[in-house]
Amino acid sequence: MKMDRTIGSGKPRAGKAFRDNPDRLFQVKNVGWYVHAREGLKGPFTDKQDAEDLIVELISRQPADPSGYISTVEL
Repeated sequence: MKMDRTIGSGKPRAGKAFRDNPDRLFQVKNVGWYVHAREGLKGPFTDKQDAEDLIVELISRQPADPSGYISTVEL
């Protein structure tokens, strides 16, 4: 029996070259720009370009070695 597992919308991921998440970047007036990252909230940055540069840096990093992760889901 073949099982078709779909998570989310069921559409294939476009890959890191096409990632776009407008909620990832936001501004707090009179404070600065912030970035929502997997590692937590980053900021404040004095200008938007610095925050966008961090997003590009985080996306371009090589993924961590998955062998160190423990899966809590058994299929």
